[in-house]
Amino acid sequence: MDTLQIETGVIRLSVTVDGKNGREVAFNPHDLIFVEKVHKLYFDLRAKHTEYQVTKKSIQNLEKDADGMLVDIAGISVPVREINTWFREQIDGLLGENTCQGIFGDVMFADEKLGVYFQLLDAVISRTAPVRAEKITKYLPVDKKKPRKPRKR
Repeated sequence: MDTLQIETGVIRLSVTVDGKNGREVAFNPHDLIFVEKVHKLYFDLRAKHTEYQVTKKSIQNLEKDADGMLVDIAGISVPVREINTWFREQIDGLLGENTCQGIFGDVMFADEKLGVYFQLLDAVISRTAPVRAEKITKYLPVDKKKPRKPRKR
């Protein structure tokens, strides 16, 4: 029997967390729905960043006791838990249900470690953007394209 092998352009990343393999993440930069989700997430991240900066400023003004300890830890933990939940929902919506659970487990990262979500998203977006740019360039007017490399003689 003959076989047909189809390559759809899926990219697979093996994610290592703290020296241990977490799981494989797969995505297709040729999938229009995936690209739309990445595009939307980019703008949602910008809005969330602005919102979170306001939240961080309000956290700095929380009441402290004589030793400088927060009187109510929920003033910090609730907004940080909310931003963790938001990131997990966005990543799971982009890369598949329970992606974050498989990679990060039950950890809700403190403010200074929220960058782990950006590491994952950056790895995905940096592999998606060049593929999309290559596809889009062919539709640009000639004056908007990058100049061709000179031929070697």
